[in-house]
Amino acid sequence: MKDIYHLLPKYFSGECSGEESKAIEHWQKSNDSEFQDMKKIWELTEGHQYVEFDAKQGWEEISPKLQSTSRFGWLSVAASVAVIVTLVGSYFMFFNNGGTTAPEMLALTATEQQQEVQLADGSTIWLHKGSTLKYPKSFDGQSTRTIDLEGEAYFEVAKMEGKPFTIEAADVDIRVVGTAFNLKIEEAQTVLSVTEGIVECSTQQQLKEITAGNQAVLERGLITASIIDNPNYMAWKTGQFVFENTPLFMVIADLSTYYTAKLDLEDGGKFDCQINAEFDKEKIGVILELISATCGLKIETVKQGIHYIITN
Repeated sequence: MKDIYHLLPKYFSGECSGEESKAIEHWQKSNDSEFQDMKKIWELTEGHQYVEFDAKQGWEEISPKLQSTSRFGWLSVAASVAVIVTLVGSYFMFFNNGGTTAPEMLALTATEQQQEVQLADGSTIWLHKGSTLKYPKSFDGQSTRTIDLEGEAYFEVAKMEGKPFTIEAADVDIRVVGTAFNLKIEEAQTVLSVTEGIVECSTQQQLKEITAGNQAVLERGLITASIIDNPNYMAWKTGQFVFENTPLFMVIADLSTYYTAKLDLEDGGKFDCQINAEFDKEKIGVILELISATCGLKIETVKQGIHYIITN
């Protein structure tokens, strides 16, 4: 996506390759208003050919002329070059910002615990520990509300007609108008779980609309939609857990998303034990006592509330 704005002049002048054209057309689906604005600007310059500027070649051609020009003539040539550079620079700055001034960007990283963020449009984001959010201080003058996420977060997006909310991840774009959903971005896969409304999930090859109660999993470039199958996908935010015949290693993995205490399973966690229980922001010590009684295991406290080891 970062190169889209550099491809647009070529696209409008009909000089894009087939692959480049597909990338533009895919981007247009999620950014049609911005695309149309740029197209109008391009039409105002109709008749001009798109040229990729070679700075080195340009300098080699103009350098001899500079050397053979008088002082005042050199200033005239230099002024002309400055005007050209300024116009070209302004042109690309304009296109790179969708015809608007680039907004002031803010960044937040949730280090040891989740953090709540209120955006300028009224949207609320809960950032999971270890995750980073980059977002504009204001959405004024922007055709879309675009933010960047690394990690996991839960979104409650405020409705704003004509200004969709978009999230750009590594290989997928998320686009909504007003809805609520959880987004988890990992190296191997990205998981979108929708709790309210409809969320559009797209890659260069696919576009799927995910409704409430369903999820989309992006893995190896392929989006797969299904019913949400993990009852604890929101537990990192709510502290509410539901376990039904759940293997112990999965229980520990889910608990670790909410509790800051380090939970280690001895022997690689290969314990033949399943848990049936529900917890609502229960103290981790109480949960571990129940696991110990249910599975006949020993809980070794390395540091109270900080580190536990589950052993035979």
